[in-house]
Amino acid sequence: MVGDPILPVKHNVRVYGNVAKEEIGVVEKKILELYDIFGEAPKYVEVSFFENESWIYKVNSREAKTIKQILSIEPTLFSTAHPISSHAWFDYPSIGINMSLFLPLPQDIKIAWLERIVVNTILHSTLASYNIQRPPLLARLRILDFLDKQIIEIGFKLFVNSIYEFEISKYLVSKQSLDYQIKYFIYYLKISPKEREGIKANERILDIQFLTLLSRFVYLFGAMPIYVKTRDEKLLMGIESNLSLFPKYVYQDIWQILSSYLPMLTFDTQKNIDFLLPRIIWVVRKIDRYIK
Repeated sequence: MVGDPILPVKHNVRVYGNVAKEEIGVVEKKILELYDIFGEAPKYVEVSFFENESWIYKVNSREAKTIKQILSIEPTLFSTAHPISSHAWFDYPSIGINMSLFLPLPQDIKIAWLERIVVNTILHSTLASYNIQRPPLLARLRILDFLDKQIIEIGFKLFVNSIYEFEISKYLVSKQSLDYQIKYFIYYLKISPKEREGIKANERILDIQFLTLLSRFVYLFGAMPIYVKTRDEKLLMGIESNLSLFPKYVYQDIWQILSSYLPMLTFDTQKNIDFLLPRIIWVVRKIDRYIK
């Protein structure tokens, strides 16, 4: 990219562990450049570079205690499973980059990750964006035969992340070329034969079906706006490959969520959750009835 960003973005960089200054400089410049491309930015953003996940655990542990003291809640902070993540639990967006996972990625996928995380800090830049209220309807899942009730909480967090991913893609569709995003979703929608075999082998265990459904929604919700805009055939193949993970009797229900209900969503995360949750519960209860 040519030239320096012209949109002023107040930001701070934190480094944990052994991270090369050159690598920090490249990523920092790209983040600022993307705010310039999108033409908007949060008032302040903090970018943390972590050598590896052990540093993320340390920072998360310390900062979660502070947030719990202030808000009396257990926050979800930086991910140790993904190369980049963000949150706004301190009422400003914080980006965390796990360099041990980020650096080995193909260049196109790195750029796509940075595009998505920058948009996330634009759309979800305040505490209110992350302090999501759990709808009373969520309690209906508790009547199902889950072996571990904590799975419902894990599933709900995945569901919220899916909504964020949809909102990010919806924003990107209106802003720029989607070449990197197409490659990103083709990359992450891939299911290895071993993964497929494991999911199929446990298709009568509701816990696993539930978490598989919500974990794949994280990518499917993000992929759909990109596909609707581009009609990319390889992207469609990736979407269909993920849909084939689930029993045939819920295929149409899931496809209806993706093709009919997602386009109705806006950029109001709480309303999106309240609107889609009954449809998700319907699919889960249908799986439960068939398993029984």
